[in-house]
Amino acid sequence: MSAPSRTSSKVTAAKFGALGLAAVALGCAALAAFFVGNLLTAKGYTGERVAPVVVAKTNLPAARPLGPDDLAVVNWPEASVPPGAYSTIEAVFAADPRPVPSVGILAGEPVVASRLSIAKAGTGIARLVRPNMRAVALKVDDSVGYTGLVYPGAYVDVIVTIRDPMGRGPVSRISVQNARVLTVGADTDVATRRPPQKTSDRISNQPAHAGTYVTLEVTPEEAEILAIARNEGEVDLALRNGADNREVDTTGATAHEIAYGRDAEPEAQTAPAHAARTRRTTAKPRRARRRIQIVASDDPDQPAAKAPAKIETHYAN
Repeated sequence: MSAPSRTSSKVTAAKFGALGLAAVALGCAALAAFFVGNLLTAKGYTGERVAPVVVAKTNLPAARPLGPDDLAVVNWPEASVPPGAYSTIEAVFAADPRPVPSVGILAGEPVVASRLSIAKAGTGIARLVRPNMRAVALKVDDSVGYTGLVYPGAYVDVIVTIRDPMGRGPVSRISVQNARVLTVGADTDVATRRPPQKTSDRISNQPAHAGTYVTLEVTPEEAEILAIARNEGEVDLALRNGADNREVDTTGATAHEIAYGRDAEPEAQTAPAHAARTRRTTAKPRRARRRIQIVASDDPDQPAAKAPAKIETHYAN
């Protein structure tokens, strides 16, 4: 092989070697960028400003006191930090050593001051009741609790069925509207609620006649209405959309309207059967009693034996 040919081969090999090294370097750089990007994303570095925010580690039910182990601090986008959020766990317990959520807090959700009750609010369900409101427990049909129709945090209307004081049969009407459900049985939060287990198509942990107790948040005036309804009639709950707070005015419903329609004339009142069988009697006028008295003549010139008799008639009632 001539000298020029050997020189050309060396130059070509050098070029390929340089290109190979460049390709390897580019590959390493790409891998490094990929791993660094994933690392930054995992640590929350997305290029926008962040701030520390206290969040719930797991689902936190309402009315259960919080502890430091229930919370964690994460980096949260600064532009979307909710009002009242805490930046440190210590700040959560600064006002109350055992704060209680007034509503359930989901895992990863920021803990805010407006969802925590203060110590003076009481314990348990009392912390869930807002100022100027009252909590009333009602016994309802089992189907309300087992079907999931009503759950803590829902809003319902209360339908009361009671006998008409005028004796015209049962009457039902919406008596309380837009009442907030505080508890269903022992559950105070929908996120942590445990549905009852079924065994052989029957509820295994409740007798058939046990019923379900639902606690509602109502005004003092509505509490008085429900007290009468609970003792004198029956109550049913109707679920409503939480965004619908419009009150409606209904005329109620009667058994006669259900049977014959709302446009039917009211049923005429009839006398009781025993009254129809009563004999009508007319008092007869009393006959006057007559008394006849015979007296002697008062003429002194005639003997008593020959004196004509004088008859006087007296009538007595």
